[in-house]
Amino acid sequence: MLIKPESTSSRNFFRRIGVGILAASLSLQTAAPVFAANHAFSAVADVNTLDYVVNVDWDFDTPPTQVGNRSVTLDRAYITSLLRVFAQSNFTMTEGLHKVGTVYVYKNAMFGTNVDIQIINKDGRSNASGGGWQKPGGMTSHNYLTMGEPETFDQVGKVIAHEMGHYTYTLFDEYQEQSKPVDLTNPHMPASVDTPRNTIMHDQNKFVSLSTPADYADPAGRITAQARVAATGPNAAGASAWEVLTRTPDKDPDTLKSFERTFFDAFKGIDASKLQLKQPVAGFDAKLKIVFVSNPVFRDIILIDRTLSAERLAIAIQGAKAVVSQAKVDTQFMVITSPAVGAGPVLPYTLADAAGKTALSAALDAVVPAASGTFDSISAFSQGFQALAAARQPGDPSTIHLYTGQETSLPADALTLLKAARVSVNPIAVEGSTKAKQASVMAKAKAQSTNGAVINLADIAGLSGGAFRTAKDGTDAAKAAMRSSDEVHGQTGGTIALNESRALAASAVFSTKFNMASGDVDGNVTVELLFDPVDANKIKVSLTSPGGTVYGLDNLPAGISLNDDSTDGVIQFVVSKGFSGRVGNWTLNTTALTATQDGLGVEVTTDNSLKLVAYIDGGRTGSGKGPVIKAILANDKSVRGAVVTADIFNPDETLALGGVQLIDDGVGSYLANLSGKLPAGEYTVRVFAQTVPGSRIAAIGAPIKGPFNAETPVDLLTRVAESSFTLDPGANGVIGSPAATPEAAATGGGGCTVSSDGRDAGLLLLLLSALAGVGLRRRRNAARSDKA
Repeated sequence: MLIKPESTSSRNFFRRIGVGILAASLSLQTAAPVFAANHAFSAVADVNTLDYVVNVDWDFDTPPTQVGNRSVTLDRAYITSLLRVFAQSNFTMTEGLHKVGTVYVYKNAMFGTNVDIQIINKDGRSNASGGGWQKPGGMTSHNYLTMGEPETFDQVGKVIAHEMGHYTYTLFDEYQEQSKPVDLTNPHMPASVDTPRNTIMHDQNKFVSLSTPADYADPAGRITAQARVAATGPNAAGASAWEVLTRTPDKDPDTLKSFERTFFDAFKGIDASKLQLKQPVAGFDAKLKIVFVSNPVFRDIILIDRTLSAERLAIAIQGAKAVVSQAKVDTQFMVITSPAVGAGPVLPYTLADAAGKTALSAALDAVVPAASGTFDSISAFSQGFQALAAARQPGDPSTIHLYTGQETSLPADALTLLKAARVSVNPIAVEGSTKAKQASVMAKAKAQSTNGAVINLADIAGLSGGAFRTAKDGTDAAKAAMRSSDEVHGQTGGTIALNESRALAASAVFSTKFNMASGDVDGNVTVELLFDPVDANKIKVSLTSPGGTVYGLDNLPAGISLNDDSTDGVIQFVVSKGFSGRVGNWTLNTTALTATQDGLGVEVTTDNSLKLVAYIDGGRTGSGKGPVIKAILANDKSVRGAVVTADIFNPDETLALGGVQLIDDGVGSYLANLSGKLPAGEYTVRVFAQTVPGSRIAAIGAPIKGPFNAETPVDLLTRVAESSFTLDPGANGVIGSPAATPEAAATGGGGCTVSSDGRDAGLLLLLLSALAGVGLRRRRNAARSDKA
């Protein structure tokens, strides 16, 4: 039997604050979710050029052969040929209006799902997140080199173009799925009644263009997944791909609006009804540059806000030191402050080796509160970018780790600078502000802005490709900072367990129980304890195996390694994937030898990419829909049939709503409707997923011909996710507000078959109405779909 990781309500230790107090009260924008968005190098380079980020799941410098075809070596030449086919196909299908520009290619699946295009040397069915371009939450595309039989680089390149039709342009399939009726809860999925169009969204190997109104002129040819989602009126009016691309998203039907489709200026002013397809090829590579990044150096910047009080600054410094202590040797840090100390940085770029970490820690310890002055993000960013430009090599990522107060807002110009520099920002916002302080900081940010526009910390994180969290104390800051850094660096796997405790009395024991699956499923497992460094000598730590063996810091066996950074408040055990006797229930015990000064936190993670992602959609002013918990348990494929529950906590860390059951939609996405359950306010949700004997890797569709993909069993495992959210007064579904508008929870998709996220059975009536021509409200979060 699996043990549910302990989740105390005494302390909301692991916050993922997507919309904090400042965001709710002072923001000029809707705050973005806190998950790391797509890579900072993914960008609109100019009106007619898009830059993409790619990873491959092999080492292109010591390349393997293609699965199922040993005659093909997956070297740089192979990848280059494949990407040139993609670039040409994308250029042709957009009638030359969009060129593929710089493509950054990373090896060994670096950055995980935090890329646009994943190329996978496995047998599978390619899929993409519909409308996933520059969206947070791990939206990406999975492109397999084999589907039943090995595919050529030409075929895979065209598949990627098809998937970008879903991912970048929010378009849907125009082919027939044999032996599959229309799914009333997923009208965007191809069906046997559909009438294929001669387009790339039908068969990328036969056709090169996107659909125009002429493709839907014949009354006998108007039934497609694209039409069910995109039509603005009867007779498939507005359904074609070019009608979608050339209209602004506010003109979309409800079935498409909640994808938050990106409109590209390259398509502005084009009349789709008069478009004559020329299918251009010449010039497709005019901007194309393929950059293979073998050994990137993370050139990060630590920016400390010295306007914080001494107490809050100490919290920030503890967070910054934790990031440094856990950094890999492929990372350099520069330390700068605002108000500045002297003319240059506190410490220039320094490699995070042993000597460098000592120097960085000393530099951070030397930072003191400013006697006067204002936090100036524009000047600080500019200072950092000048040093970055001198050191950076092509493909080197960079993140600003910003340690400031929760009251902070920034001039909107700061985002412009970040975008231009291709740099993400991870704000760690220390709590403890006042309304007066918030107003004062807002006024100063407006004064620094060229047009008076400001942006909150959550927004600038999400829009730059970073992650935002708040911190109540030093231990909290360390946890938040390390997690955000790992996310943006693409180093996060699944979270197995979370736990937290208040300060311990003498002789008290803080226990965390968790389940560890086999090495094939959970990989290498890291058990991490965080605490205030002043408590390092006040605690005794041990790890108990499923067999009852107790391991201390000084008697670890082969297969369990220790990273003891007690001086920075971090102790890590790493249980290797090959450790014998690892499967089962473990316990981490922390005993207080004397009373501790501060609380403790535990996070247990795996380097396996199978993770639980959860967030709240709706319940905000202007969203038009009630709040819904949405979660997906997946890596490149989803897990269905898990038991998924949620606990929701108030800001004071008391339980607001417990044991909420999320409903599985049958393909590995889960949903619970919170309408009428909570009043306006701020909350944190912790979602727990546990597989059971009947859980399976979901079959996410079938080829145009042939059986559905076989489902496979899943080991017993656990995953946890947290997200924080705000419910606005007067918003749909919030207690004391108007009744929520039901949401048909079909999600976006890509490839040839779009899989869906979870939904309530009570939405079926609305969905039936939608198929009859009434608006169907779609969910914002895109799901996966498969290629033709």
